[in-house]
Amino acid sequence: VEDEGVFLNQRKTVFKTPKGHKVVLGLTINDSLLKASKEMKRNIRAMIHYAVVTGDYAMNDKVRGYIAYVDSIEKNYKNKCTSYLQKVS
Repeated sequence: VEDEGVFLNQRKTVFKTPKGHKVVLGLTINDSLLKASKEMKRNIRAMIHYAVVTGDYAMNDKVRGYIAYVDSIEKNYKNKCTSYLQKVS
């Protein structure tokens, strides 16, 4: 489709129903709820697990940053990470 210099790549254009989830900039939007991706949360749990098992806390600030970022998107995520940390250790 060409309209005043605007081109749409038909291979990249996908129409979804309003009930389907939408991913925008790595964030998932479902029924007006904003959530971080499962992969990001899985990676955070993996970094926490690695730090506890190996005793290497060099990436502590990075993990805290990721947790703060996800907590700003999903409330109480910091509490979930705290309970996961207590369970692992």
